Amino acid sequence: MQGFVDGEGILMTRSDGLRADSNGTLYTRPSITLPDGTVVRPRISASRYDLPNTRAGVAEAERRVRNELLATTTTALNPHPTPATFVAAPAGAPATRKEIPTFRAFVATWRAYGDDVRKNKLATRKTKAVFAKRAIAFFGDLPIDQIDLPRIHAWQQSMRDLGARSINLYLAHLSGLLHLAHAYKHIAEVPSIEKVPVPLRSETYLTKAECDRLVAHADPLIRDALDCATRTGLRIGEWRQLRWANVDLDRRVIHIVENVVGRTVGSPKSGRARSIPITPHLDAMLRRRRAANPTATFVFSGARGGRIKEGPAYKLLAAAYASAGIARPPGQAWHYCRHTFASHLAKRQPLNVVSKLLGHSTIVMTQRYAHLQAGDLEHAMASVDDDRAIGGDPGAHPSDDPGGERPGPAAGADLAGTRQLAA
Repeated sequence: MQGFVDGEGILMTRSDGLRADSNGTLYTRPSITLPDGTVVRPRISASRYDLPNTRAGVAEAERRVRNELLATTTTALNPHPTPATFVAAPAGAPATRKEIPTFRAFVATWRAYGDDVRKNKLATRKTKAVFAKRAIAFFGDLPIDQIDLPRIHAWQQSMRDLGARSINLYLAHLSGLLHLAHAYKHIAEVPSIEKVPVPLRSETYLTKAECDRLVAHADPLIRDALDCATRTGLRIGEWRQLRWANVDLDRRVIHIVENVVGRTVGSPKSGRARSIPITPHLDAMLRRRRAANPTATFVFSGARGGRIKEGPAYKLLAAAYASAGIARPPGQAWHYCRHTFASHLAKRQPLNVVSKLLGHSTIVMTQRYAHLQAGDLEHAMASVDDDRAIGGDPGAHPSDDPGGERPGPAAGADLAGTRQLAA
């Protein structure tokens, strides 16, 4: 805080920034000029008021210190100072009520905490901004400790225009906000918020013939990118940010190390880099693009050589769906291409391989494709009969037979399905 003036020159504060001691405790030592000209430099940390050890916690502690000094300093506007709310009252004195922020005010603290501590990605910050707008319009200046279940249910009912997943996302944000308020000791307990039942999502996906037709009807600006997306499962932010520096044509591998949302570049969604083998079809396409524009930075560049903008990419894909006469689930466009790639791949490869190629942070996210591996279950059950047929020994294995051979995947089989899919 620089040049802070409270009232009419009553108190001036100048901060020298945030520091951390050897124990990792964040603190600040602002220069506070009192009305009589006295300068004090208190060491302020979040632990002073039992707040979280974060930038937002230190800022809240500094605000409380200023309130204490204002309440205990004699000025023209405060001729009879009284103990501040945050200063322990003398024994026997009536208890004073802790200052409780309004919902509107605490939303700013919650968003600052997320950006500072959790390093929220741009997509998360956008959803938080939309949540904040909706929630503030409903709760407004209601004190944060008055946000109870009846009011939460009323707010939930006001969001009937949204889908179940969107409602659950906003309820999760509200729950996180209330948990932070509890950590700041603004509320005694956090209401138990239940999610809205989510209807089962259609598991449809494009056939290989539909993929080819969609690519053929696509605008030349996105045609190769669309072809790549249906054959690699790249997210729109991943192929838009794909640089030639991360494509190794000699070793035939694509390294996914960046993602872009709007104009903000960061790591892939899972926070981890991954590598995807280049199939013969992709190899031919990539070499053709490289030869056509050898100085380009991005693999899929726009007319001026920069990355393709997100808005036009969505509009051109929507036009391709319409031109090809292909229906798609509402709200899905580029992600439907990724879902199609994963669905075809799950029919041929184990889920752990699918998970690695998609860049999922955990295999739990890949479980939605498990039903596509029903053939693997049938094959596994058939092997039980095969085993019992060998000498009647349930524990026997074909490799125990002198003329038999233990079945198993060949070396590199986990990637073979990917090459077949893209060929």
